[in-house]
Amino acid sequence: MLKKQGDATMVMFEQEAATAEIDNRPEARQGYEITVLHPVGFTEIFAMWFEKEGKNLPIDKIGNTKLDQMKAWAEKHAFKTGTKIESKFIKYEESFKAVNRKAK
Repeated sequence: MLKKQGDATMVMFEQEAATAEIDNRPEARQGYEITVLHPVGFTEIFAMWFEKEGKNLPIDKIGNTKLDQMKAWAEKHAFKTGTKIESKFIKYEESFKAVNRKAK
């Protein structure tokens, strides 16, 4: 009887230890990083950005938006919606970043 209780306690301890190990891992956020393979790729990024975002902005805001900002927008848009630019001039790569949070 004592051995049976000891075995049951050991199983519970091992389960708790496994759960604790999983909870201590940093959170990983996924996204996309775009690599522009040819200058034409930037025109495709601009076209998508303008169609989805830029056409609703005032002219001065459009003029102040840099290509790198449009590229960052396209990366976030691909992650949120799954919509990617299909092109031989652009390559999407998944990116992972560890996020450490303070324990509560």
